[in-house]
Amino acid sequence: MCPHFTGGFGAFQFLSLVLLLVLEIPSAFVSFTPVFVGGMPKYWLCDNQTMTKDEICSCNGTLTSNSESIVAEWQLVCSSAWVSDFITSVQMFGMFFGNLVACKLSDWYGRRFVFLGTALIMATGQVLSAAAVDPYFYSFCRFLTGVGLSGNLLMSLTFLKIITRTKEIGRASCRERV
Repeated sequence: MCPHFTGGFGAFQFLSLVLLLVLEIPSAFVSFTPVFVGGMPKYWLCDNQTMTKDEICSCNGTLTSNSESIVAEWQLVCSSAWVSDFITSVQMFGMFFGNLVACKLSDWYGRRFVFLGTALIMATGQVLSAAAVDPYFYSFCRFLTGVGLSGNLLMSLTFLKIITRTKEIGRASCRERV
């Protein structure tokens, strides 16, 4: 605790800070979902013969894997290996787009409406991602998730700035004032 600071950062601001930051924990999991589900399995089966990920391009039979990932499910290997990384880039573009749109919409319609709307967009994109049947629809869902995620994080930070006094905003550390 910083004993030399008193005043503008009271119990209400502290509770608001904690509640807004707790909401960001699921957002981190949402952000890293493509990393976890887009992993390349180490071993593949080609007509019941075990192959490593370096040997699978030479498979002339049926290629399967015991691992559960979008790479194994949609066989994003060899000439399609770039698709998994591209999906992450699509999500990042969605985050860029979400930041641009959320700040303008919050000026027009209000921050609370945009905060709740971006949370709904993020949740919808995440649920639809789980039901995706091909990489194209999954990419679209990750774009939606990125839009909602970045807009939601932007609104969280904006709320923190609103509830904190101007001279107390930079209170990330306990430095002595000069």
